[in-house]
Amino acid sequence: MDRRHTLFSAFVGISLLLISPIVLYAQRTPMTALGIDVDFYTGPISRDVWLQLKAADHKFVIAQAWGGRSRNEYASSQLAGARTFGGMKTAAYVLLNYDNKVCRTFSKPLRNNSGTCTGDPVVQPKAGARWQVRQGISGLGSEFAHVSFIAIDVEWFLSSDPPKDRGVTSHGNTNPGDAVHPRHFGQLRLQHVC
Repeated sequence: MDRRHTLFSAFVGISLLLISPIVLYAQRTPMTALGIDVDFYTGPISRDVWLQLKAADHKFVIAQAWGGRSRNEYASSQLAGARTFGGMKTAAYVLLNYDNKVCRTFSKPLRNNSGTCTGDPVVQPKAGARWQVRQGISGLGSEFAHVSFIAIDVEWFLSSDPPKDRGVTSHGNTNPGDAVHPRHFGQLRLQHVC
């Protein structure tokens, strides 16, 4: 009994010595940060607002680059303002749609008072999520070089329930991550969350 107690005590002591630096590091390393999500409904954001967010200790902004039917026409200026005035890290997201329909004016949207594009949706020039991701990237303009990552936002936002056939909701891809190809992003880290 004495030998087992000694071995157990030695094991606990050594474990604590090995784990304590990790615990101390984790206590000193922030694990969360305050940030905001902006989209075309947010609209242009003034320098003063970015400075207020900076004073409130916001650390990042994630901007909608593609909203399912069209580009966020403010994404580039929103990201530039966050980075230059707010000193924030920046990221973007692309909201995919599953019916391959877009606004007629998807690259420079004309919107009504409720924020939706004017006119009926049209079939997008090339079917699939990859085309939508490329439109989002194009909408970032020169700010694309500064974003930390691009997230692929996969939601079903149509009025009917999603079809049971996985092939329909994946645009023929095995998963939404297939919509992107590493050569489009260089050193950009892609975050794919299912």
